[in-house]
Amino acid sequence: MNANPTTGYTWINNVDTSSHVEVTEDTFQQSENKNHLLGVGGQEYITIQANESGQFVFKAIQARPWQFDKTIFGDEHLFDGTYDVAVKINIA
Repeated sequence: MNANPTTGYTWINNVDTSSHVEVTEDTFQQSENKNHLLGVGGQEYITIQANESGQFVFKAIQARPWQFDKTIFGDEHLFDGTYDVAVKINIA
């Protein structure tokens, strides 16, 4: 997802309100910056792992964390999708 954390805005998601999935990684990759400018945007990558099989609706909104109530996700979210998730079991 497009991101620029230097503005104070970050992608806030609804993953912690679900028992089906959890975030295992949340990273930001800055875009190419040949001129060494400050505040260059890039991409935010969120890796999600399923804890149980089922369907999960992912919602995320770009907001300042100190100004947003994470328990309320209305129709204003900017990124969403419904995903079927399955648990993968590794047997050693």
